[in-house]
Amino acid sequence: MTLKPIMLTQGRHQYQQKDTKVVFAVRSLVCGFYNYVNNKLVYSPEVEWKTSKGLAKFVKGTLIVTFSDYECPKRIEIPYRIIEAIVISTQPPALTLTLWEAPRLFQEEDQSLAQLMATLGVQQKTQTPPRTRLCELPLGTQSHRIISGQSLVYRLVVSSVEFAEKTKRLLDLDMFSISHYNFPDPPSYEQKSLVEGLKSFNRAIQKYADIVPFNVLYQLEALVKNGFLLPWTVERLLIRMARIMKEKQKTANEEATKVSSIY
Repeated sequence: MTLKPIMLTQGRHQYQQKDTKVVFAVRSLVCGFYNYVNNKLVYSPEVEWKTSKGLAKFVKGTLIVTFSDYECPKRIEIPYRIIEAIVISTQPPALTLTLWEAPRLFQEEDQSLAQLMATLGVQQKTQTPPRTRLCELPLGTQSHRIISGQSLVYRLVVSSVEFAEKTKRLLDLDMFSISHYNFPDPPSYEQKSLVEGLKSFNRAIQKYADIVPFNVLYQLEALVKNGFLLPWTVERLLIRMARIMKEKQKTANEEATKVSSIY
């Protein structure tokens, strides 16, 4: 089902050989999910990282996001091949990216320490700063680790300076599936937590493990863990399936009792 768009996306990226450098000043990075509220598509933020020295650079083959206002700078790499779509918004100026897989996260070493070690001969001097691979991006509004594999919609809130010109350059590159949409703010009573939703879904899986067949539970878990459906959507489906199976089992038991009473 997903091979065709992936192949088309990769083919479009491989075809382009021209300079693709487009740079945005970043105000914050958000990891969240899409949802429908009152028949309108909304973007629900789950974790946010604010920055005063952030940059998003569309360079050859990769989107690189850097935060330089931390003690140790952070770096997020998003290869073009995993970008499924980009939504451009103007209120606020933002780029919302749907990805095929989680981005690569790094922490760069303190350059003053690296330069000192190079001067002392402890390590060789290099043009590329040493960096460490991270399993989650720290210093967000909450832990990123739990949802990093399930939530693959990232939003870059950027500066309004030359926003129209820069987004036009992205469009002119013809390398991404791009649309324009201003997401409405979801009502506070409709806002849900993906972290809590995953916990509730896991409890439901355990609760109905003796009622719903294992192969069905496995498929339902895959829908959630691979980010195809939201956990509360699949949990509602699971509860409905369990109710139907209970009713069928109850009916079967009653029929068996009637038959046994006849003989």
